[in-house]
Amino acid sequence: MKKIITIIFATLAAIMILYFAGCSDNENNSEKSLYDHGLELVALVEEMAKSEEYMAIYTGSPRISEIASEFGKGDYSSPKTVYGLAPAAEFLTLYKSSDEISGLSEDLKDMISNKTIAALITQVNAMGGAENLAATTVCTAGKTFVNSEINDTAIYIYVYENGFPVAVTFTAGEDSTVSASAMFISYDEFPTDSAQQIADFFDGTVTAAEISK
Repeated sequence: MKKIITIIFATLAAIMILYFAGCSDNENNSEKSLYDHGLELVALVEEMAKSEEYMAIYTGSPRISEIASEFGKGDYSSPKTVYGLAPAAEFLTLYKSSDEISGLSEDLKDMISNKTIAALITQVNAMGGAENLAATTVCTAGKTFVNSEINDTAIYIYVYENGFPVAVTFTAGEDSTVSASAMFISYDEFPTDSAQQIADFFDGTVTAAEISK
């Protein structure tokens, strides 16, 4: 009798192992891509820009609300092109060896370089003036999720035929967690015709490439 019970438990254990292994595979296979997470954030900043109620809550400036409403007039249903930006290896090497941070630990150097990359889009919007920067800041959306695609910081720029570009910055954390933040790019002279134009605009700080869905 004990032998039969042992066999039954062993069989059940094997079935459970196979079941959970299958669940794990399904979860990995169904992991939502960075591209799709970015699209969700684009939809959210679009909703912010189109909502008078939202703007009334977060800004009392008629001018900032006016600029944000211009963002909302675009068509963000489907991007024309999506570019992916990553820190250039040469930039990271030079930056980490600079006198400013040469005495810091490698972990702190990594954190500072990631923050530098993450701040690029804010710096671009600042080129358009304080009011434009304020409008893009008000229309900023974020989320945190689990994804194994990246290990550091990356930026996806969603370009639209009739709308402002939207930049989504992805920052990797521990255990495959990712923090993402999206904002419009309001600076008129920001190039979107090619990946090389964007890389040149940032003067070698990042590499750029077109991203397929």
